[in-house]
Amino acid sequence: MVCTNFWIIICFICVHCHAGAGCEVYCVMKIRKLIRKIVVSLVALMVIALIAVTSFIISRRDHIVQYFLAEANQQIATPIEVAKIDVSLLRNFTHISLVFHDVTVSESYQADPGVLENAKTVSLSFNLFQVLNKNYQINGIQISDGEVSLKINNAGVPNYRIMKPDSSANAALFHLKDIIASNLSVSFVDETSNYSLKFNLTNGQSDIIQRGQDI
Repeated sequence: MVCTNFWIIICFICVHCHAGAGCEVYCVMKIRKLIRKIVVSLVALMVIALIAVTSFIISRRDHIVQYFLAEANQQIATPIEVAKIDVSLLRNFTHISLVFHDVTVSESYQADPGVLENAKTVSLSFNLFQVLNKNYQINGIQISDGEVSLKINNAGVPNYRIMKPDSSANAALFHLKDIIASNLSVSFVDETSNYSLKFNLTNGQSDIIQRGQDI
């Protein structure tokens, strides 16, 4: 419909252009001016929309952070330390990211737990349009510059059971489509079988550094 109206305007300009040798030039100039105005108007609308969305996200920053922290406390059983939390709209347009800096996750052992994971940044991405509708499902996770130490002790108990037994709420919070690891070192030790494995994840690619039976 918009396209049809556009060509009607073009035809109107050409039909009513001044007679004479410069008619075609006059018509082309009019068309160029019209197209320029349309492009400028569209760009202006996009900028206004972006500013409005950014302002809305900034105004709801604390609400988004508090909502996630409340949900995380209901579902995660182990302590998590975070130095700073940011909300970013520029990393991936159409998605909003909750960025955690200097993250440390403790093991799930009750007695003297060690460090399960530490990372420079952990980013959780949400669909922008879902956030505008107050739907905060996590669509993606990106972990950068960190270490993950997985272990099964002599009693056969793993150190990575960080989620609470009742996982009924997990589906409401997580709807993962992408999990990206960048510059992440992962180690696994099974004390029941004396097996160990260590590898690096860099931009989704893994390199095995060490694998053996002696730990």
